[in-house]
Amino acid sequence: MLTAIAPNLVEGREFNNPQALALDASVTPPILYVADFGNNRVLAWKNASAFTKGDFADKVIGQRDFLSTAAEGPAADLTTGVSNPVAIAVDASGNLYVADAGNNRVLRYPAPFAQTADLLTVDLVIGQPNLSSRSENAGLMVPTANTLALESGGSIFRAGIAFDAEGNLWVSDPGNNRVLRFPVAELGAGAVNQPSADLVLGQNDFSSNSLPANPTRSSKNYLSQPAGLALDPGGRLFVADSANRVVVYTPPFATGESIARIMGVVATASAPPVGASTLGAVGSNGQALPPQSVFMVGSNPYVADTGNARILGYDPFTQWPSESLAFSPAAMVVIGQTGFQSVQSNQGLAQPTAGTFAGPQPNPFIGGPVAAAFDGVDLFVVDSGNNRVLAFPQSNGAFSAATRVLGQLDFEYNSLNLIDGREVGFSGNIGSCSVNGTLPFFAGGSAVIDSSATPPHLYIADPLNNRILGYRDYRKVNADGVADLVIGQPGFLTALVNYPTNNPTQANSQGLWSPEGLAVDGNGNLYVADACNARVLRFPAPFAQTPGVMPSANLVLGQTSAFGQPIKDPSGQTLTSAYGLALTASGGLVVSDPLANRILYFQKAAGGDFQTGESASEVFGQPDFNSSLPTVLAGPHLIAVDANDQLYVADTGNNRIAAFPSVPTAGNNPPVLFSIPQLTNPYGVFVNQLTGEIWAVDTGGNQVLRYANSAAVITNAAPSATLGVFGPVGLALDPFGNPIVAEGSTNRVSFYYPAIDYTTCAGGVPGQLSGNAANFFGRFAPGMLATIFSFASASFGDQTALFSAVPISDGLGDVQVTVGGTPAPLMLVSPGQINFQVPGATPVDVFQEIQVSQVSTGQVFASWLFRIDAESPGLFTVDGSGSGQIAALNADGSVNDAANPAKAGSLVTLFATGQGVVSAMPADGRPAQGAIETGQTPQVFINSDYVPAADVKYSGLAPGFVGLWQINVIVPSDVPPGAVIVFITYGGINSILDPNGIRRITTIQTTP
Repeated sequence: MLTAIAPNLVEGREFNNPQALALDASVTPPILYVADFGNNRVLAWKNASAFTKGDFADKVIGQRDFLSTAAEGPAADLTTGVSNPVAIAVDASGNLYVADAGNNRVLRYPAPFAQTADLLTVDLVIGQPNLSSRSENAGLMVPTANTLALESGGSIFRAGIAFDAEGNLWVSDPGNNRVLRFPVAELGAGAVNQPSADLVLGQNDFSSNSLPANPTRSSKNYLSQPAGLALDPGGRLFVADSANRVVVYTPPFATGESIARIMGVVATASAPPVGASTLGAVGSNGQALPPQSVFMVGSNPYVADTGNARILGYDPFTQWPSESLAFSPAAMVVIGQTGFQSVQSNQGLAQPTAGTFAGPQPNPFIGGPVAAAFDGVDLFVVDSGNNRVLAFPQSNGAFSAATRVLGQLDFEYNSLNLIDGREVGFSGNIGSCSVNGTLPFFAGGSAVIDSSATPPHLYIADPLNNRILGYRDYRKVNADGVADLVIGQPGFLTALVNYPTNNPTQANSQGLWSPEGLAVDGNGNLYVADACNARVLRFPAPFAQTPGVMPSANLVLGQTSAFGQPIKDPSGQTLTSAYGLALTASGGLVVSDPLANRILYFQKAAGGDFQTGESASEVFGQPDFNSSLPTVLAGPHLIAVDANDQLYVADTGNNRIAAFPSVPTAGNNPPVLFSIPQLTNPYGVFVNQLTGEIWAVDTGGNQVLRYANSAAVITNAAPSATLGVFGPVGLALDPFGNPIVAEGSTNRVSFYYPAIDYTTCAGGVPGQLSGNAANFFGRFAPGMLATIFSFASASFGDQTALFSAVPISDGLGDVQVTVGGTPAPLMLVSPGQINFQVPGATPVDVFQEIQVSQVSTGQVFASWLFRIDAESPGLFTVDGSGSGQIAALNADGSVNDAANPAKAGSLVTLFATGQGVVSAMPADGRPAQGAIETGQTPQVFINSDYVPAADVKYSGLAPGFVGLWQINVIVPSDVPPGAVIVFITYGGINSILDPNGIRRITTIQTTP
């Protein structure tokens, strides 16, 4: 199961839209817990008083490890895991309670730092009967006293949990528009799952969840999707709800009681829309942006006014003016803004500081401060939109700028998770442009190879981070490798829109906003579809420019200038958006404009160049340059042309790949020639210029499909090959026709190559596998002699070569084999078979990639993931088949065979491989010098039983040989004449029966 899927870099010290925090004051120093919503986990720092920026968490809750981020719970492989945690609290005993919104439950983890098992225990489930159920209201039609609705139809609600002084647990139940109180008696040791609440607020009974007719913000008879809550020292309950307010209930509490006071509502019509007495806002999409939580600093209530990117502090409840004087109290303190009327995200600055919060103004999809807690010294704030937690020290009763930060490497950074040049963000792009309250480019991205360069360059469009990553040599790209250059940002640590302004209305020649499609011309110039700036930029041969200087575009198409606010009205000169790119044989540029449901063609003058702001010469999918209705095309994404300039379009909204006539001669609005139908929201298409192969990126179908050519599509729409891929959004081919796929659902780029033959019929021989070179079982071990085979449809090149000297080289016949990235010594190279030594430092008990490549070109001939075991015993046989007469020597040095049997009681030497790592093992490719014994003595079976361990006189590396294992053993005295069965068991693994049930019969010749 794939579990590491989050955008950007995840390693255990970063956040993805964090939503809550809690302090465990039962220990000193206190423990800090943070609900990392987008990564489906809770991270914990054992010492809340001493962390510094960039610190790794000490524990993860809700996932198996720090790298996993997929939603967990009953629908996944970890029933005690979490999906979108939105609230957390710690009781007086240090037990952690997590509002697991995606699973409609609250989980209790007993004192997490006191637990030592691999998986944390959950000893109480609130809202569900067990760990296997997750439905809203436990699957019931109406709520009850023991059900919760924290999610509905895939939409997650904000919630809150808190304990009162008596130990009762208060839980906001937003989907049911209520707050529940669970009595302490239901929460003790041995408590049963799905306890019942004893009180409900916001509803008159436990079975209701509706709102009253025509509620107003000043109404005191309802709660609307209550979120964060807190109790003051007087036992009063403060609840933030979606009506842009915080309400207060006073004890003694009773089911259905009315609200006592309301915060955030100003009854005066002339009052400013934002001030000291207001809470919440309304976003540009018309949605409410309410405060999300309440917390206490002593007796003073503080509110995380999320919609206005601020925290407000108030006088204690007992000091508020009467309602007749002020319906809502005025705040006395503001944190995160310069005054009570300021609302801009990060105070309108391009980057955050130690004193600012992100917020949903101007972008309603960006979060703000959502939760906080005070430990008497520091105020800890969850700054969700900046993906961080800040610690503000208190001095003389006031809070100064933050001095510590978690989730980011420093105060000026705010990327979703971390970025340092090793990661991409193909999904979750909430910072992209919105249209009618939606995000049309929430997922996207692509890759392209500059095959004309030496070495070939790889470029990746990273829309979430508003940048292009460049790799000088695509052949050397690996999972931990940092890109060689970046376009759109000054370095790898920032992800600003239109750097340096972070302003969507201030485009320039260097910054980007959600780049998507890429193309490279014959001169190495890179064309970038700058989607949300509705333009195409050309960056001159990026790797030929001065290192360390931020690249600048020398051409803009789709806008009249590189600077200022883009004009997004459709015309022949202006784009509404830019996504897919393709270059014709004559150098013309084809651009998809998904928001205008069209394709534009910019013709390059013969012998000349494009001019910034020039008009397109042709339009596809519309009757003219000013129309945008989805009549022919619906949201076209990536595009491609074949060798004849025939155009292929990923017609996303129409679930097809549409083919159009040759672009330069098609004219305006040509008809669709044919299509590849029955796809699901395809994002991409690519055509091999040499073979005509068509690759369709079937995004919603989680697959990439290959078609032989256009004629094959017309005569038979069935693909010739299929790759299962997690939400692919783009595809390119390397110079040898191997696909490189941008995976949207996993936020990674995958390289696909022909497979090494991994079957039980490797090399076309039944019962033979790539693996141990002696018995051809599919096991590999460090230091072992191994054999791999190619499939009949592929090959390991066209040369046959045999090593001729020691130390044995890792290059032979223009071929190299790597195991986990480490070159392996090669004994034999041929088109169908390679013999090599597995590098001695190869990690065991994991899968490692074995890759075969051509040294001169870098072409990868084949690759596959094989498991590496600590041991893989196999005995060599005379005929090299893995069965029959073992390669053995008698005591007198003669070769053991029918003419020279081993005498009973004599010594026989067996030759094997797969002993694994031994002490003082020579370097890879070098022969053993002298006796180097194995760490354990193998069991040797001869004839009818294992011989006594004392009769195994030597087990170790064969002197003078590479990777060869020598076993000297005494032949039992009772052996019969003729062939007798011999095998070995080492590390619990035997040499003649593999896990597939494949059996070998290996023998030596004996005589009494």
